[in-house]
Amino acid sequence: AFVPRMSETLGPYVPLIIVNCIIICRAETCASKNNLFVSIIDALGMGVGFTLTLCVLAGVREVLSTGAIWEIKVSPDWFVPWAAIGMPAGAFITLGLLLGLVNVISKKQK
Repeated sequence: AFVPRMSETLGPYVPLIIVNCIIICRAETCASKNNLFVSIIDALGMGVGFTLTLCVLAGVREVLSTGAIWEIKVSPDWFVPWAAIGMPAGAFITLGLLLGLVNVISKKQK
C-alpha cells in the first residue's frame, strides 16, 4: 500500500466497497439494455441470489468451524472443528470447497 495508515483504516471496508460496486455495475448494465420490468426482476433475482449464496457460505463455515448452528450441535461426535475456517481467510477456503463440490456434482450428472 502506498499509504499504510489509510490502508489499515480502510482494510475491512475495501472488500465491501468492491462487492457493492460489482453489484451496482451488474444492475446498471442490465438496466441499460432492458426495460424497467426486466431490470427490476433481474435486480430482485441478483439480490436474492447473492443473499442466499452468503447464507449458504456462512452456514457451511459455521458448521465446519464450530460443529454447530446457533449453538445447536449438528456434527457427529468424531468431528473435529476446523478453527481456520472461522478466520477471514477461511471464507475463501470454504468457497473453494463448495465450488469443488459443485463441480464434482455437475460432472457426475453429465
